[in-house]
Amino acid sequence: MKHHWILTAVLAVSSLLATAQEEAKDKAVISAASVDATNDWLMLGDDSTTAGSPVLRRLKVDQAAAIPSFFTNLPNGSFTLNKLGQSSATSGQVPTWNGTVWAAATPSGGSFSSLTGNPTDNAAMSSALSAKAASGTNADITAMTRGCVVVKSTGVESFNPLSADSDAARWTSFLAANTAATSGDTVRTCPGGFLVSSAVTLKANVHYEFGKSRFYLSSGVSSVYYFTISNSDDVTISGGLFDGASVNVGYGCFNVVGTSRRTRILNARFLNWPQGSAGTATLVFQAGGVVTYKHQSALVEGCFFEGNYTSIIAIQEAVSVNACTFSGCGRDIDYWPGGNGMLSATTFSATTATSVKIRDGNNDSHIIISGCKWADIAGTNSLQVDASANNGVTLSNCQFYSNSSTVGYLDISGAGFQMTGGILDAPLKNTASIGGRGSMTDVFIPASNAVMGWTGSNRALIAISGCYTPTGFWAKNDTGITSVTTTYTALDTDKTIFCDATSAAFTVTLPAAASNVGRIYVIQKTDSGGNAVTIDGNASETINGSTTASVSTQWQSYQIQSNGTNWTKIN
Repeated sequence: MKHHWILTAVLAVSSLLATAQEEAKDKAVISAASVDATNDWLMLGDDSTTAGSPVLRRLKVDQAAAIPSFFTNLPNGSFTLNKLGQSSATSGQVPTWNGTVWAAATPSGGSFSSLTGNPTDNAAMSSALSAKAASGTNADITAMTRGCVVVKSTGVESFNPLSADSDAARWTSFLAANTAATSGDTVRTCPGGFLVSSAVTLKANVHYEFGKSRFYLSSGVSSVYYFTISNSDDVTISGGLFDGASVNVGYGCFNVVGTSRRTRILNARFLNWPQGSAGTATLVFQAGGVVTYKHQSALVEGCFFEGNYTSIIAIQEAVSVNACTFSGCGRDIDYWPGGNGMLSATTFSATTATSVKIRDGNNDSHIIISGCKWADIAGTNSLQVDASANNGVTLSNCQFYSNSSTVGYLDISGAGFQMTGGILDAPLKNTASIGGRGSMTDVFIPASNAVMGWTGSNRALIAISGCYTPTGFWAKNDTGITSVTTTYTALDTDKTIFCDATSAAFTVTLPAAASNVGRIYVIQKTDSGGNAVTIDGNASETINGSTTASVSTQWQSYQIQSNGTNWTKIN
């Protein structure tokens, strides 16, 4: 048997990895023709040592393989030399497989801008970034990392990289994130501008964290509302600035419709939304429809509204507004006609029309207003309650201030208006017709003349108690004493009516006995003249069986009381 010995190391791709610095060794050149593939063996050694002894390997030559191909066909990625210097690599270089041999090369790679696909988690993103070489630019990395993110309920994040660092690209990234989001997820937008170019429907049980993002609108978009919540429960919007200044044909920002429940809009800013068609506003809550007014509920909290034509319309019931600020809007809140609302800890200033309007409807009013302040309202009304909105409005510890006797009114035409505590330094509007009765208790009135506009029969429908001015208690209606010189209809607040008929005889008409059971009036003639004062029962009601009674002499008086059907003289 012929044996061939290789006395020095020839490991890996021998010819390509040899260097000029390699120590000279004796090498046996073996040709394929001289190999007995059946019986010959090779003894291989390298120039490294272990405990001073060469490492030797004995290999059987495959029958079909020639010696050169044995070395050149080692698996890709295999190295048989332990020194990079043996591949002629210099500082910063690495061995690179070129398809045939290993060669020293400087690392290089493509641009980040060429990255495709959508990494679905942090590991994938890290891998994608690591696969890109140092030639990628900061802009490439920024575009990739500043897109919108979907945070799954498991905490895994799905990235939607920007195609460019532009407002249009950020909007496209948001649309992609919204499409990818499912119930329980959070959609988180990146800082910067978002050019809204189309309407979008938000998804149920998704939290939209808009943070420092600014959304503004393309003038070419004709959708009535740009963000719609339709038949979707538990949608939460937090943060973000929504600017309507560029809107030419659009009318509103958010529209809540269908059976949507528990909508929350938190810590957002809404600026410069223009006038739209009737029933439109910056935020519209109409879940349940205009007819049914279902108790769908919604919360607007910690938000700023500035320069909007109409900020909020509540068609649905149970819309609560808490700790918000309204400044320089046309109309701030319109309960139209949603009832069962809560309005608390909110400031209204410089409103150019009616600030808060409560309309009549299927189940109107039932509104609780607490701890709110109206200041320098430039429009007609700080608060307006329609005459037919008779289901009650309760105010507690609120402040009303107007530096004018002609604007900033309280128009409380509806029944069941109750104001407790607070400060009333604004006019009461002398409404033509009041739908019912109300009360004011423990209210401070800095300038009593501010409420004097609400006179006569209207003012008499307010039960006033414990109210005071800087100089003492305000008792305009407390005494129940009224002096008249002409025809008069007795009021709920009247107790004693002094009648001076010096100029002419006149009639005092009593209210309906049926609605004044137990009420007592004292009617007295105070002048010494011959003109009589006639007391007339309401409609066909009688006084001791007669339709009228007469007081004809000075100091003569009638004390009469209602039994629920007619009036009876009891003195």
